[in-house]
Amino acid sequence: MKDFKKSIIAPENTLKEALERITETAVQILLVVDHDERLIGTVTDGDLRKAVLKGLGHETPLTQVMNPKPITITQDVTAHEAIRLMQQRDIRYLPVVNPEGKILDLYSFKDLLASPTHGVKAVLMAGGRGTRLRPLTYEIPKPMIKLADQPVLEIIIQQLMTFGIDHIFISTNYLGEMIQNYFKDGSQLGCKIQYIEEPKELGTVGSIKIASKQFTEPFIVMNSDILTKCPMNRLYEFHQAQGNTLTVAVKKYLNRVPYGVVEIDPTSQVKSLIEKPSREYLINSGIYIISPECLQHIPEDTQFDMTDLINNLLESGQKVGAYPFDAYWTDIGNINDYERANQDIIAGTFSSSNQK
Repeated sequence: MKDFKKSIIAPENTLKEALERITETAVQILLVVDHDERLIGTVTDGDLRKAVLKGLGHETPLTQVMNPKPITITQDVTAHEAIRLMQQRDIRYLPVVNPEGKILDLYSFKDLLASPTHGVKAVLMAGGRGTRLRPLTYEIPKPMIKLADQPVLEIIIQQLMTFGIDHIFISTNYLGEMIQNYFKDGSQLGCKIQYIEEPKELGTVGSIKIASKQFTEPFIVMNSDILTKCPMNRLYEFHQAQGNTLTVAVKKYLNRVPYGVVEIDPTSQVKSLIEKPSREYLINSGIYIISPECLQHIPEDTQFDMTDLINNLLESGQKVGAYPFDAYWTDIGNINDYERANQDIIAGTFSSSNQK
């Protein structure tokens, strides 16, 4: 929900204050959050009515009224899975928390059914040679490498479909006929697939220019070598709400130095010694929302990367936003990453709701 923060309330608030807040927000649930932003309980309009009928006074603290063990989900859960859980448990709202229990969002059953990504188009960039994954990619394109007996590209398509994204363009070049022969028109998966055939290598975004007339509304562009549960509906909502020309989905990345780092002054005297420091960065996840006006910044028949496009947009004063997300994400860029992703599939760390 865009305004879920209005539903956040502190445990020291009273029954009277909760009644006022729930009336003010017109949302039938309050999120009781501690000073570290961790969700410690929920209070629904039904809970408040029961408390009043029991004769609890208006100054009763919320800790005596709230549900201390609410049903929650993490950001890994797709909209389709969230809807199914809410139907099973007969609930209208579902808090979204990170692994530390901090509140990230509040899903509404009504809003999920009207997901903003229904009917949104997606472009999957699948034309690369996958040289870092050789010898696996000598005879098959990288997106067709299998994870637990299923091509990576098929898993990606299934994930997109859980958000109602069922019109997909696949940009192909290297061994592209193998991709087309496998997926055909997409009907066997329950979606519509069209192909953008690169006459030559056009970089990570250049081929979109070929099909530019197909995109009259914001659309998703995604690398075809990543495994993720990025919440596409929230990413799309963010893009629209911010009025961005392009939005990049970003992930936190912690870079740890395995040694003690020494800082010295100009006279070579030690100023400080920090043991195994770490620094946090936001990295590009390879997932984007692009508005149609971006397409005029992509040249015809020229190798052009997403980095080039973003730099061009920034130089021309366009709004380029960053959407941080905590859900599962891994890049299948080399053999070690591929093996880790395969283990995640086998162990159930990552699973597609449509996957067999």
